[in-house]
Amino acid sequence: MKSVLLMTTLLCFALSGIVATCQASQPDPKFALLRAAFEGDLARVRENLAKGASVNYRCTSLTPLIVASFNGHLGVVKELLDRGADVNLRAKDAPTALMEASALGHAELVELLLEKGAEVNATASFVWTEIRMRGDSCADLKEAGAAEELCVAKECCMTALCVAADPKVRAILKARGGHE
Repeated sequence: MKSVLLMTTLLCFALSGIVATCQASQPDPKFALLRAAFEGDLARVRENLAKGASVNYRCTSLTPLIVASFNGHLGVVKELLDRGADVNLRAKDAPTALMEASALGHAELVELLLEKGAEVNATASFVWTEIRMRGDSCADLKEAGAAEELCVAKECCMTALCVAADPKVRAILKARGGHE
């Protein structure tokens, strides 16, 4: 379980770094929207949308919906979805907003994203590849609910259910047809 907590911390730092990189390369309302979503600042999210920032702006593998889902900002996620955010938008093979919310145990967000059409069995690959590269223990990952075959697959994929450790989130995903 310690490895899962470490993974969550490292993912947070990685997202912060990507957001900072986007800021340096995109100093405009689009980036400001991404930053506001990451920080959970609903007023700034609305302000930047009013300035013309796209609700579906993507910088590398991040969208405002993905970063808000990662950080559990329910109000921001609702606003973005109400404004037309694509619940399944992501870079190729990157995690979806549903995967991020599932991995971090944000049950209410998971339910909302599924209600809005999130693909419960969409797959991604790069996060598990990063876990293997760092040498995390498969025993720790399985303890957190990951399928054993993900630990040994050369090109592994993940679904929201694979990364969900929280029992409530796992139950929600299974009820919606999620599989590992």
